[in-house]
Amino acid sequence: MDTLTSMNVFRQVVDLGSFSKAADSLNISPAMASKHLRHLEDCLQAKLLNRSSRHLSLTEIGQNYYRECCHALDILNSARQTAQQGVVNPQGTLKITLPIWLATPHFARLLQAYRQQYPDVKLSLYLDNQHNDLIAQGFDLALRVDRSLDPNIIVKPLTEIDFYWVAAPHFIRQYADLRREHLADYPAVAPNYTSVDYPLTRVADSNNTLMLKELVVAGHGIGSLPQWAMESELQDGRLQKLFDGKPEQRLKLYAAYMNREHLSAKIRSFIDFLAENLDNKKAE
Repeated sequence: MDTLTSMNVFRQVVDLGSFSKAADSLNISPAMASKHLRHLEDCLQAKLLNRSSRHLSLTEIGQNYYRECCHALDILNSARQTAQQGVVNPQGTLKITLPIWLATPHFARLLQAYRQQYPDVKLSLYLDNQHNDLIAQGFDLALRVDRSLDPNIIVKPLTEIDFYWVAAPHFIRQYADLRREHLADYPAVAPNYTSVDYPLTRVADSNNTLMLKELVVAGHGIGSLPQWAMESELQDGRLQKLFDGKPEQRLKLYAAYMNREHLSAKIRSFIDFLAENLDNKKAE
């Protein structure tokens, strides 16, 4: 028999003063209530109740055990209520791993809008272009553009991110006619944290997308960068889109998490918030 259930039965028997009343309150038979008490006494190797046809009384050991039993059950009940609150109401620290190129004013404003809606959630953000192990490193959630993940990981598409070939204006002036089909003829900067499927004359690489952007702005060469990472540079003219301004590639941004069963409110609310506010369209 389940000892925790037996402890609850014992408490009810003492509180209500009879097996029949305790059985009614717990929706079990009086015989089953008696079995739970015998189970508890067998486990403890001690007599807890003195019983007669008319009266129940606690033994000395039973009095001490009843006091400690109530304390333990109250702690467990409080812990259960706290855990259930986390399932219903978004609260606590949400630990997220996300790509470096999401370190933008646009995304920071989204995060602030989320916290205005859910002020009891604290965000803990870890920016890295590598795929971190969610379980081993204690992450609640990952934002990624690659869905080739561990089979235990659940992914939900959020939006699409356009990547464009860009260059600094003074770099563009060095070449009379930049053409996509002559890509390998131009100096380029590229990420070293992922494979590149097109030929490049690589003059620099980095594991940091924001560093790649600064290299392109400085005139090292052309680069393929996500729209979000260079909004201000495009607006003030420090970068210009190449090849008729058409996207080089369009990648989906995914929310990745461990298991949809018993998903906490803080994770569920954050995913739903991003899905709604990104409109499942391109992030521009």
